[in-house]
Amino acid sequence: MSEARTRRRLLSSVALAVVAGLTGCSTDRQSDTAPNETSLTDSTAKERALAAEAEYLRSELSGASCLHNWGTSATAVRKNATVTNRTADGVRVAVVHPYWSTESWTEPASNRSHKTHTDGGSHAHYLVTPATVERVDGDSLAPC
Repeated sequence: MSEARTRRRLLSSVALAVVAGLTGCSTDRQSDTAPNETSLTDSTAKERALAAEAEYLRSELSGASCLHNWGTSATAVRKNATVTNRTADGVRVAVVHPYWSTESWTEPASNRSHKTHTDGGSHAHYLVTPATVERVDGDSLAPC
């Protein structure tokens, strides 16, 4: 009887040790996002910031009466977005977005026509949350 009791105690001790050892191993994997309320991945935040900057450029360039033509495709500058910080407020993203424009005008004295083509890139910072994209600061365009 004493041998059976010793065997039970030994098995109970081993079982407790195994359970105690496994308890510390059952943690969740951490995601690549910071422990805040933004559940945005870096790539999603960057895509949304670039799309917002493209819309900003379209809005500014389409309202410029002096421009003959314009676009937001890459010419001399490439699109780029970098996550610079994650805060409780959201994901901060720095963007560079290409644009180009052609301005046409006629010289009054000689009645000569002129065209000027411009290639450039806008620089801006955005605060991206799951619900909003806010342009915090950046280049202002004044083509005319």
